[in-house]
Amino acid sequence: MASGKKLYRSTSNKMIAGVCAGIADYFDIDPAFVRIGWVVLTIAAIWFGVLIYLVLALFLPEAQYLPPHLHAENNSTTKPNQTPETK
Repeated sequence: MASGKKLYRSTSNKMIAGVCAGIADYFDIDPAFVRIGWVVLTIAAIWFGVLIYLVLALFLPEAQYLPPHLHAENNSTTKPNQTPETK
């Protein structure tokens, strides 16, 4: 982990409140792994995961930035099989 990195709720890749996606951005991993871990924790610990999620959703601030993989230069406006129109 780099120093100066902060934990935020994701505003761009959220399913419910952005907690799992924010944790995934912080640790630079796929949000699916964090979501699966949360489900396992919730089932194994008799809904303790829900309590943790709600607390994090209430206290983590929302991110005010886009993660690097969501910047405009990485996204194209054309579909994979579509070519841009030319004049």
